[in-house]
Amino acid sequence: MQEFSRSSDETEAIRAVKILKEKLVEANTLLSKWMIELDANIDARELSISITIKKPFGGGGIIKTISRQDAEYFASDISSLVNEIVDQIFELLYRQQIYDDLHDKLFLAIRNVNKMSNK
Repeated sequence: MQEFSRSSDETEAIRAVKILKEKLVEANTLLSKWMIELDANIDARELSISITIKKPFGGGGIIKTISRQDAEYFASDISSLVNEIVDQIFELLYRQQIYDDLHDKLFLAIRNVNKMSNK
């Protein structure tokens, strides 16, 4: 690695690092909208399962409790239970976000198509 011979080179490097750091923070913020953290714990007294699904950085979450009876019922068909929980996750954590992100873009696109077709 080459040593900096001029202070302007060092200043430029520091500026570039700051810009890249800001872009990384922005990218992490955008990515965090779509991230979820999942955890499942067993309550030994009741033999129930507590599933915690949350979006990091204060984005909301769900706590779903599966009773012992439901766990026994779904023991041979876990896929159905997982699909049900995935649908709930989508509905509660992502549906409105996707709607909001798509609505404005689609509104502008449709408005522009109508303006262009009316010319």
